[in-house]
Amino acid sequence: MQESIGWLEDEGTVSIYCEAVHSLKQPLDARTEHRKKRGFKVVCGSSTMHVTAILVANIRGACRNLGEDMKCRIYERRPLVCRIYPAEVSPLIELNTANKVCPPEAWTAPEPNETFAKHLPSLAEVSRQTDYLEAACKGLLCAQLGINTSALADEGYVRHAPQPDLFLRALKMAFSVDEQPDVARQRWTLYSPSLAETGGLEVLREKPAEANYQFLKA
Repeated sequence: MQESIGWLEDEGTVSIYCEAVHSLKQPLDARTEHRKKRGFKVVCGSSTMHVTAILVANIRGACRNLGEDMKCRIYERRPLVCRIYPAEVSPLIELNTANKVCPPEAWTAPEPNETFAKHLPSLAEVSRQTDYLEAACKGLLCAQLGINTSALADEGYVRHAPQPDLFLRALKMAFSVDEQPDVARQRWTLYSPSLAETGGLEVLREKPAEANYQFLKA
């Protein structure tokens, strides 16, 4: 969340991607438990679900922090997601070098391999633990921004794009809370174009007329 504040202060834009897990649809396996740790519990209809809110910087084309020589201009203070790459943040995803844009020599040179083995796994663990600790604050952030619609995990994400100035104020407020806020009473709806059995969930089938979010299919 702190890095999102910096990105917004530097006149960048950030979106919030929401996905939710519910025992009706997702099995109680390690993947679901990981998502629950990253998420905050909310009320949905006559049932409950866990919502994961992911803050994503909006970038079109090359990163704004690349110089004319295509080298990072903020390398020493680059975001954690950049420091972790090409490692996987999720403990449930195995590294597949074919899915990475690193040049072939990155996987054979001694120095990059030593860095990968010694440092990147610990940074990935820092990222996971930060996700877990900030889950409730992200629930408070969504409440401040009036965000209360999520997609079903594995179906896709609901993308919310708050106005940057409002987003920044709400983010600073949520991030500054000393104690974990209780967000379990928040009422949410689930957008799902295909969920047949709702299990008490309040499910939306069509996008609202005001189009205040975008559904991104997984």
